[in-house]
Amino acid sequence: MNSDKSAPLACSLSAKDFKDRANWLKGLTANALLAHHVEGLCARLTYRAEAAEDVERLVRQEQQC
Repeated sequence: MNSDKSAPLACSLSAKDFKDRANWLKGLTANALLAHHVEGLCARLTYRAEAAEDVERLVRQEQQC
């Protein structure tokens, strides 16, 4: 990548959409996150099995935006 160019944005959320997503993620974390481990640029998050559908939603959202 050319150093004089900034990286392109993959997507942008409106302020409201960003706030809504952050609040939803905060709730998911508070209710279902069991453990986390960060090593360098990698994070391993362990959620309750009952939250599988919400975690899959999180992954889909992050892949899209």
